[in-house]
Amino acid sequence: MISILAYHRRAVELELGNRADIVQMGPNGEPSRVDEWLWQSYLGFARTYEFSEAQVTISGQWKTGMDAIVWPDNCRAIDSIKFYWPNGTSVRTRWKDMDYLRRYPTGPSTLPTFVYPLMSIGPPAITAQHGNRIYVRPYADQIMYTYILDYFVKPQQIVGEDSFDPPYVAKSPFDIGATEFLVGDDWLEIVELGAQLRGHINLGEPDKASAIQQLLFGVTTPTTGKMVPGLIAQALNRRQIMAPRMDYNIQPAQAKRDYTNVG
Repeated sequence: MISILAYHRRAVELELGNRADIVQMGPNGEPSRVDEWLWQSYLGFARTYEFSEAQVTISGQWKTGMDAIVWPDNCRAIDSIKFYWPNGTSVRTRWKDMDYLRRYPTGPSTLPTFVYPLMSIGPPAITAQHGNRIYVRPYADQIMYTYILDYFVKPQQIVGEDSFDPPYVAKSPFDIGATEFLVGDDWLEIVELGAQLRGHINLGEPDKASAIQQLLFGVTTPTTGKMVPGLIAQALNRRQIMAPRMDYNIQPAQAKRDYTNVG
């Protein structure tokens, strides 16, 4: 089920004292302060943590004359990119930095390979990210390669009405209530608490803000120095649960030995 900003207004409003001034929209229909706090809370978490709900996969073609692949407009970060031969077999590529990629010729060339230490055209072998582009070298030969790009969607405001089931009816042309929260269900409470934290700070209630800060990010016990994790740390346990499946290539650690085998 899609969760949108409007679904969380009431909960934040109640926790901030049920004040009418914080839910009142601007004179021209601008978002209320509660809406802005919810948006800023979601924006902060969505730009800091990776949520599977924000993962998108698209495909495209890498062909002659192309210099780089431009990030999609809604892309926040690249997860992976993989190229394929026309028969569906994957092409082995490696991620490098731009300094390494600049070793390749600055344009496609048909000169023999002994002229350049690196081939100027051929199947994609090196990729490097710079700005909002993925540069690929060498330049494509006459074969048209297919690529699959996996990336994370950046947080986006949805202004006005949008189609949901049931449909959301905007209160004004500037209403951001239809903004989607692309987080897991266990993070929706955290987004609300983040909005409450911002609200208490803006309303001059530091004690209440401090309590939510500790609830979200944890607290260190003064007497023992032990760190008590907060809700965010508890919500990040999915990575630990999947670790046995994801970390299959990590070599097991070996105990240190105080002798040398000189057989």
